[in-house]
Amino acid sequence: MVIVEGETSCSGVGNGLFAAAKSISRIICPSRNAFAQYDLILEEVKRVPKEALVLLMLGPTAKVLAYDLMLQGYQAIDLGHIDSEYEWFQMKATHKVKLNHKHTAEFNYDEAIVFEKDSLYESQILAKITSSIERKENLMSSESVISIIVPVYNTSAYLRRCMKSLLNQTYQNFEIILINDGSTDGSGLLCEEYAESDQRIHLIHQENAGPSAARNRGIELASGDYITFVDSDDFVEPNYLERLYQTAKNNDADIAICNFNSFNEERQSFLFSITSEMFFEKVYTVQEWLDQENVPKNNLFLAFTLTTFKLFKAELFEGLVFPVGRLREDDATVYKLYLKANKIAFINQGLYYYSQHATSLSHNSMQTDVEGMIRNAEERIVLLTAMGYDATQHLVSYQKRLEKCQRDAMASGQITLYQDISTKLDLIRHFKKNGGEDA
Repeated sequence: MVIVEGETSCSGVGNGLFAAAKSISRIICPSRNAFAQYDLILEEVKRVPKEALVLLMLGPTAKVLAYDLMLQGYQAIDLGHIDSEYEWFQMKATHKVKLNHKHTAEFNYDEAIVFEKDSLYESQILAKITSSIERKENLMSSESVISIIVPVYNTSAYLRRCMKSLLNQTYQNFEIILINDGSTDGSGLLCEEYAESDQRIHLIHQENAGPSAARNRGIELASGDYITFVDSDDFVEPNYLERLYQTAKNNDADIAICNFNSFNEERQSFLFSITSEMFFEKVYTVQEWLDQENVPKNNLFLAFTLTTFKLFKAELFEGLVFPVGRLREDDATVYKLYLKANKIAFINQGLYYYSQHATSLSHNSMQTDVEGMIRNAEERIVLLTAMGYDATQHLVSYQKRLEKCQRDAMASGQITLYQDISTKLDLIRHFKKNGGEDA
């Protein structure tokens, strides 16, 4: 059975109500105004097998859940106040008595509760969904809250390093949202360790759906004023958050970006490193930053494209999601966030360490996604032109992409794609040859 309840309910704990159950899992929800998180709760319950019996003890929200879950083919029962009633039955109470160790039915204040520690209860928790207000109240209120979204998929060899670097930040007003994307290597258990050790760490387990779905889930759960993304095999400098936050605030920028160092795990050496002598800080208009898309110096073309090592105002994500089931999701999404910004501040400081290893996505399927690389460039050029931006640099980059993709398509045996790219290049060259563009 799967019990869906408020965080103060602890249904069955201490009274043996469900002692005969073969197995119990729990989805813990906000104790008050759970309906404000209804969509998240429903999606979380829908992740459990349909053969499970779903027991709902979540006030009025349970009634709506029971109906919607029935439509989805689940066996769901709203058990109402059964836990409190059973406690009173065991006490042989003649009237409703407030319970001191858990929520009491019809006593809605939940005051002076002393929870009984129960390791079995803790081990049964499948997911915790807390309200954004409750999470903010648990954090310091004097500074902006930063939500760090960390998608996790089979990175048990690197996850501790990543989490250590995040927990050791000089800027401590943050929450970490771990999205375990169906890991099979023990990463999920590591995530649970961290979630139990620090109230700022929130964990969601989901079936494997890819980095876009994981990031989108993290955005839904984020309660921060700012959002940053860190891949679970990467790590950051202790002042990563502080420097990005200061840069954004000092320049009144919607997005702050730092640079990165590239680290090869096999050789344990840096492939690319930003030194202190290379430091500079600059504030860009949207058009000026768009023009960096094709700049190789300081790897700005990668700083432009990748989702990581950036601090975004959370409001920029309103109405914007990463494309699910599509590779090169950074390339297809990040520039749209730039288009919603007022100013973009960049510091050429290597605060983020990008891990390169044989099992990373960039070493596998992404290398064969030639068509996706072209599609992203074409979509961007169309959108920039439609919005009135100067897409000159992106047209230059587009032709270079076509030339690279033409070689990649031939090398990978994608003949039809090779012919399609060749046709586009021939048209561009014919246009230039006949005076369509100044040499």
